[in-house]
Amino acid sequence: MAEVKNSFLASKMNKDLDDRLIPSNEYKDALNVAVSNSEDSDVGALENILQNTNVYPISEEANIGNNNGKIIGRVVDPANDNIYLFYTNYTDTSPDGLSNHQASSSGINTYSAIVRYNPVFSGSSTLMVNGKFLNFSETSPIHGINIVEDFLFWTDNRNQPRKINTRTANADRFHYTSEDNVSVAKYAPYTPIDLYKSYSGTHKTTMKDVSSQYLPDGTTANPDYNANYAGDSNYLEDKFVRFSYRIKYEDGEYSIMAPFTQIAFIPKQDGSFLAGDENLAFKSTIVAFMENKVDQISLVINLPDTANNLKENYKIKEIDILYKESDKIAISVLDTIGISEIEAQSLATNVYEYSYQSRKPVKTLPQNQSTRVYDKTPVRALAQEVSGNRVIYGNFVNKHTAPAHLDYQVTVNQKFSSGSSDDNWSYIEYPEHTIKRNRNYQVGWVLSDRYGRQSDVILSNVVDNDSSNGNFGASTFYVPYRASSTSPTTFLADVGNSIKIQLNETINSIRSPLTPGSSIATGEPGLYDATTNPTGWYSYKIVVKQTQQEYYNVYLPGFLKGDLSTGPTTATHSILIGDNINKVPRDLQEVGPNQTKYRSSETLFPIVENYHSSTENWNQPFFPGSNKFNVTTVAPLGNINDLGGATSSTVIFESEEDPLVMRIGNNNGGLGALAQHMIPTLSVAETAPFISNLEIYYETSTSGLISELNTEVITDIGTPVLGFSTFDYNHNENQNWAGTGTTTGAANSPYVTSELIPVDNVNNLLTNTQFISLTVLDNIGQDRTSQFEMIATGSASNGFRLKLKDVTSQFYYGPDALTKESYSFTIKMRNLNDNTTATLDSNVTSSNQITVTVTAGNAPFVGQTISGAGIPNATVTFVDGANVTLNTAITQTAGFVFNFSAPVNTLVKNGSLSNAPPIIDSITYVTPSYSTMQGLYATLVAYNGTFKISDRLLNIGYVWSTLQPQLFGGYGQFTFGNVGSTSLITINNPSGGQVTLALAQNGQVSIFAGAFDFLSTFSLKATITDAGGLTVETTIVFNDVIPGAFTNAFSTAFDI
Repeated sequence: MAEVKNSFLASKMNKDLDDRLIPSNEYKDALNVAVSNSEDSDVGALENILQNTNVYPISEEANIGNNNGKIIGRVVDPANDNIYLFYTNYTDTSPDGLSNHQASSSGINTYSAIVRYNPVFSGSSTLMVNGKFLNFSETSPIHGINIVEDFLFWTDNRNQPRKINTRTANADRFHYTSEDNVSVAKYAPYTPIDLYKSYSGTHKTTMKDVSSQYLPDGTTANPDYNANYAGDSNYLEDKFVRFSYRIKYEDGEYSIMAPFTQIAFIPKQDGSFLAGDENLAFKSTIVAFMENKVDQISLVINLPDTANNLKENYKIKEIDILYKESDKIAISVLDTIGISEIEAQSLATNVYEYSYQSRKPVKTLPQNQSTRVYDKTPVRALAQEVSGNRVIYGNFVNKHTAPAHLDYQVTVNQKFSSGSSDDNWSYIEYPEHTIKRNRNYQVGWVLSDRYGRQSDVILSNVVDNDSSNGNFGASTFYVPYRASSTSPTTFLADVGNSIKIQLNETINSIRSPLTPGSSIATGEPGLYDATTNPTGWYSYKIVVKQTQQEYYNVYLPGFLKGDLSTGPTTATHSILIGDNINKVPRDLQEVGPNQTKYRSSETLFPIVENYHSSTENWNQPFFPGSNKFNVTTVAPLGNINDLGGATSSTVIFESEEDPLVMRIGNNNGGLGALAQHMIPTLSVAETAPFISNLEIYYETSTSGLISELNTEVITDIGTPVLGFSTFDYNHNENQNWAGTGTTTGAANSPYVTSELIPVDNVNNLLTNTQFISLTVLDNIGQDRTSQFEMIATGSASNGFRLKLKDVTSQFYYGPDALTKESYSFTIKMRNLNDNTTATLDSNVTSSNQITVTVTAGNAPFVGQTISGAGIPNATVTFVDGANVTLNTAITQTAGFVFNFSAPVNTLVKNGSLSNAPPIIDSITYVTPSYSTMQGLYATLVAYNGTFKISDRLLNIGYVWSTLQPQLFGGYGQFTFGNVGSTSLITINNPSGGQVTLALAQNGQVSIFAGAFDFLSTFSLKATITDAGGLTVETTIVFNDVIPGAFTNAFSTAFDI
């Protein structure tokens, strides 16, 4: 018999042609087949597709598939015949489907896992990762899954993007046990390297000069001297260097860099002039000893865990020690320390110490690493794809919402100098560092999550800007030169100044994930919790903006007040030689070829002047205050008439060289020595700083954990109210403000919350609190405070409830309710247990310093306010035992009784109005005379759910219901239409003909087309919808539609 063979190389199904006309390589129809695309002889052959296989339970080991869960994501790895399945039996029941974490669920049997299934090897499965930390939810299917080499990446728009190494997970199912292990963004170190440590119980700086045998006096032995020092003692001499570190993880990722230290610099001679140095300074115009004496530094790195746990808990492989010079952009690597070396040295401690001995770096980081300040990994992402081994995210939230402001104040004063207390790190760690005067500063905060996602700079909401004399002011302030000799009275006693920050309240954040369509979600991440909120705010660092940058110190051979004759003393002169000629430049624009006398635009700020008595000369501090000293003229000595007299080398330094002379036109009452007392003596002035146009905040070395900071704040401010035991806002539009019920949200109840019991930072109930005020704003910024009130419950817990206040408290859920009826409640509370009563120990007159004896309550603390007869509003800004500093001066006699009121804490809560379903009020049927052939059949009256009578008819929509079970027993034939906003239903008469009924938006039912000629009665359903989308159905009865029944307006009329 003849045999016909056909291949299907075209892989084309052709249903258009007759079977006899279908060309070769095509086919008419097929089911569950595939066309072979192999290179063998069976190419083009039609093959059966393998049918589906039931693989449950997927993993007997984890009992996956038997816990009523579901697969929420899967990806196929065809290269290895694997399928990766994402499983969970947990459902997040929060309104946004994001706010709850699986680890906080009460059900102990909730489970999440990733399983590798291989259908080739007898359907074998391997549990790769499991645990509640995965936080999967059946409400968040995983669509973005990709395999890149050995890495499995996924994102679920619920957690941050994640990844695992499939080879590692396949070998050890317990390898990944926390969010730190699986997140794409890696743990970011938040603390800088410390340059101090304990030496025999006393903390000292780790910056050492170990190559000098003696101290600067030349006779005292240097206790740090090391005769066997192997480093380069001169390498750091001319360098301002900072240090940092970064972490390398097991799969090759690097963390972002930790904050850098401050400059590791201590000048030779500890910054002191020794014998002969002053004369050398004005003769050479430089200070030769202002070089770095440091040649060995112990870099103390605070590890995120004990060293013996770093590999297991953090998957750390190495740590790079980083190095940066102040005048270079590049960041270099000093050394790379393996985890085994760290474990061997640090053991069960969380500190690793690296000894730097003035060595050159070994390599330079690439530019993309030097400028990398965060991992570009979003907070959440819905979509993920891979292109060229790059992971690309789409539809993402890229950052957290930070607090708009923080309540903090700033001041500048002298560093603590005892050197023995653990509180004096600024003096101990950086003994010669200080804050520059005559500068404007702005101090801000940057918050970060555990993985390096940072906030913008957050500033203070404090407006009081008095940050002088130790008072705390706002975040932007000016540090002037001292106007007079104040404490310390000598420069030798001055250990430098530092910025002090006083945080008046804890840093708080309420988790509110951004979700589509939500008008009240803020995007705040909340505060970090290792188990239930791993991406909350975790750490902080302080940043400073200071645009007044480089300046020069001008070392001069003294200031001459007036000139060498009896000329006016309002001008001051000095000699410019060496590099000072460039530091105080002449204006060389628009000058003639023979010009020798020039203008200058330089402004000087003298800080050391030459002075005299009748018998001796010396130099001393000069206090310019707010005065400016403008240089008006620069010219050779001979061209300004030798300053009015015969020059003398004892008066004018290097007069025989005809040096340049600068003239300060107005010395603001006096600067320098008169001619008869003028002897060249070192004087110093600063030039005006260069003003940068870059608005940059510079990172400081002050950083830490928010949790630790909040604990310190609470320790210093009593036990403030930080929240409520619960805030279950349930507010419905049908609530009666005058109702007598007490059930939250009930129609006959004015209450919109259950009892609100104040709590402290660890959720302990506070039962002696005072409600201060309530402010309510809706989401369009309107003040709605008058519609709500906070009342005390009178219960044993002394809690409070929010309720509707009065007749104005009537609400309607309209089309704009998501914004107009979403509210922010600002509630101010005080813990009365933090109040203090104290008596004044001694009389005070116009002073902000008082000494008190406590008679009731705890000791006073910062933030309390005082009250009493004749006492102005005053706030405690500093406490030292019984000594209390106020923000304003008072006058009072001893024995006066002060009441110190606890600070008021502000709580912000959110709530929104809920929609109530519409209500059918009535159906009125119209029965006109039998001769009326057209007209109104019935009128429906429905209300929306509001209690507000004037708004009850707003935004009610009427349509015919899509299901009509009462039309001829559910078997009637009908179609829908509309004319404008009027809903139409056309009913087919089983015996022929049809009728179209109209339902208008005023609730009126009438005939639109055709006529009734039915053999049986029927009913129709109508649906009423309000502005919020809630519906109610009602039934319109058509009883008299049979011919001969004349009582209905739609009956067929017979002339009888």
